[in-house]
Amino acid sequence: MIIFRYLAREVFSTFIVISLILLLIFLSNQFARYLALAAAGKMMGLQLVHMMILEVPQLLSLIFPLSFYLSILLVYGKLYADSEIVVLSACGLSQKQLLKMTFGLSLFVAIPVMIFSLWINPSVADTRDQLLAHISAVSMLQTLLPGRFQQTRDGDQIFYIESMSDDRQSLKNIFVAERGKDDSWTVMEAKGGQYLTDPKTKDHFVVAEDGYRYEGIPGDKNFTLYHFGQYGVRLNMPVSYVRDTQIDSVPTLQLWRQSSSHNLNYRAELQWRLALPLCVFILTLIAFSLSHVAPRAGRFARFFPAVLIYIIYANFMIVGQDWVSEGQIPSWLGLWILHAFMLIIGIGLMMVQQNTFRILKRKWFAS
Repeated sequence: MIIFRYLAREVFSTFIVISLILLLIFLSNQFARYLALAAAGKMMGLQLVHMMILEVPQLLSLIFPLSFYLSILLVYGKLYADSEIVVLSACGLSQKQLLKMTFGLSLFVAIPVMIFSLWINPSVADTRDQLLAHISAVSMLQTLLPGRFQQTRDGDQIFYIESMSDDRQSLKNIFVAERGKDDSWTVMEAKGGQYLTDPKTKDHFVVAEDGYRYEGIPGDKNFTLYHFGQYGVRLNMPVSYVRDTQIDSVPTLQLWRQSSSHNLNYRAELQWRLALPLCVFILTLIAFSLSHVAPRAGRFARFFPAVLIYIIYANFMIVGQDWVSEGQIPSWLGLWILHAFMLIIGIGLMMVQQNTFRILKRKWFAS
């Protein structure tokens, strides 16, 4: 129990540090993407923060297996390099007992990953889809940035507002260009105006005051000029955001019930969710085998091949999910063949570490 606590302290202290570093890296990439949307006026600040929070569970389910894999490599590599494992072996700790302790530690990672993958992530994905739909349906004026030309998603309206009040209701120096069905354009400019919402229809309007309106076709000399005291422009509401697939927001229980159907997307998604906690144990076996280094070799002696194995494993998991959903490989085979192959690699590395092949060879020749 003392040895188990010692290993747990060393492994999970490294695990937490690696997880935080990877989380900051991935979150910074997502933040840059959402920040670009916010800078373009397609997302407000609070919505950006909300989206970043929703990214965390999904990222953690991907980061935890990698972090634990690297933690085993670094910590056990250090123990071997400092000859601590040799001392523990001399005290009666066998490799089999050490492996059991390592798999015991992996349970503390696999269980949270399973909870994230099977239950939390689908719920978060559904919340994210609803938020994206709401963001898409929000009037452009609610995300409009003063002093910048912006257009609606369909490109039929272009806005420019020099400034607005803090409550975004009073506008100053307004420019609105709206395209008609016959390629004609209506251009309106005014000194000021207000943003209003119809209480019945919930339609949004820019009510301009003291301005001019121009109607015509670009390049044509025939155009109409109007001067108005007050003029309302209805804001086009973009089509609600619809994802190409919302399979990641389907509850796992529903995926399981539909797995017997011919829906390959459901089968691929279910195999992906089950693959995340399963790969924790397979990576643990591989990391345990690769962490065995000679004292003079150093703790990073097998770090590069270990990272290469993980990259290949992770990429084939992603590609394999696409292959299953597209019907390129049988769904009953799916990702299971990949896990079986990686398990064989882990067992093979373990046998090499334990010199099993040399022992068997001696027995065969002796017989």
